[in-house]
Amino acid sequence: MRPRRGRSVAVGILLIVLLATVTLAAGRPPPQPLCEVCEDDVIEGSDVESATVTIEIDGDGVGHWTARLDLRANASIDPRAMQSAAEDALRGHRGEATPRDLSVTASGDTVVLTYDVPRMGHRSVGGVQVVDYFHSQGDSGRWYGVNADRIVVTGPEGTTLVRAPADYRLNGTALALEGAHGDSFERTISPGWYLAFAGDDGLFARAATHLGIGIDIAQLKGADLPGTVVLPTAILAAFLGMISRWGRSTTDRSPGTRLRSIAGVTVGLAIAGFLLAALVSWLTTGTFLLRGGALLFGLLLAVPLLGPLLALAALGVGTQYVVLSGRFDLDVETRWFVLYGIGIAGIALTVAPFAAGTIGRLSTLYGGGVCALVSTLFAPLALADRIRVRWLLAVTILVSPFLVSLGWAPYGNYGAIYVPMFTVVWALVAGTLGAIAYTFARPWRGSGERTPLSRTL
Repeated sequence: MRPRRGRSVAVGILLIVLLATVTLAAGRPPPQPLCEVCEDDVIEGSDVESATVTIEIDGDGVGHWTARLDLRANASIDPRAMQSAAEDALRGHRGEATPRDLSVTASGDTVVLTYDVPRMGHRSVGGVQVVDYFHSQGDSGRWYGVNADRIVVTGPEGTTLVRAPADYRLNGTALALEGAHGDSFERTISPGWYLAFAGDDGLFARAATHLGIGIDIAQLKGADLPGTVVLPTAILAAFLGMISRWGRSTTDRSPGTRLRSIAGVTVGLAIAGFLLAALVSWLTTGTFLLRGGALLFGLLLAVPLLGPLLALAALGVGTQYVVLSGRFDLDVETRWFVLYGIGIAGIALTVAPFAAGTIGRLSTLYGGGVCALVSTLFAPLALADRIRVRWLLAVTILVSPFLVSLGWAPYGNYGAIYVPMFTVVWALVAGTLGAIAYTFARPWRGSGERTPLSRTL
């Protein structure tokens, strides 16, 4: 029966992963056309032989667009109709009631449309022009498809392109995108794109570029943090309050009693946390997770996404137990546990400002690392004698939801619905593992030597 049960579990996990993947893919909207005046609503696609677009971004961040459409022979066009259709296509873009400086010129077999798009970029640290137009801005619905045969982007006159995807650099001052007219799916732009133009390509310009983009990213992350940090912080604060009460208690509570207390607190926090997570999701996104099985779906999504990280957390706590209990003839003084906790806390807090200004693998790795390691700080907290060290470890545990969210944000509209559920699940498991670690580590506090396991269990 055991092999069958193992296979059933494996199949179940696989189905959950597939369900999460398919649902996330299905929930993502199609890419928006980068050149809105290149759409069939403006000019019939069969009448166009090729389409090229140039975008010149000036010092104020305004993009001056020129779309050149080369027509097939004997194509029939109506310039007035094109003007009206182009106005409709651009109306509301970047919040503009009407298109800026729209002009349509038809000459022979060529149509040229020019217009301006505001706020494509902005001045940042050191005078660097940061172009965030191609970035998703944390909104999963904003990513672009290159629906023209060629699009060239340049910055203010006399500037150098110091930040751009290497595969799309045309030269030191311009970026070129190849696509297909009328097809937004042929080539899409990653939603994490930032461009930057500066007066030169020196060390100072590059440092200013990283700082300027970092400030932008930190602002984006800040918009998503409150709804994802409050609940897990409250949950971990409850666990810290519970173990703090054990430390102040004059009665000798047995480990079994403490474990039962941990179970009771975890169940209570789980019920309250899930209800509050559903409420937060409803208030911030308008989606009520308790309706239509969305809560269960959110929990199922948490399994494949958080499972490996929580397994690492359990492995870390288990390793601490093995070392402290003297198994496998390991002789490690308790002060090394405290030094370990100080090191992890110091690294997590020191790297936080850098993680705040980045989006990508390193930032995600940072968030995942904090997610997996925070449970292992409870044992050093139980072993530390110095009040400053205890405060450092307790504060790091308390702010860990902020650090995790800092690494994983921004989430976008779709992710924001379920992220509060993920962070609640993580805080419950991390707090439970941490409280167990505190329980078995507490008897060794104040002693550089190990106490026999029989005296604690």
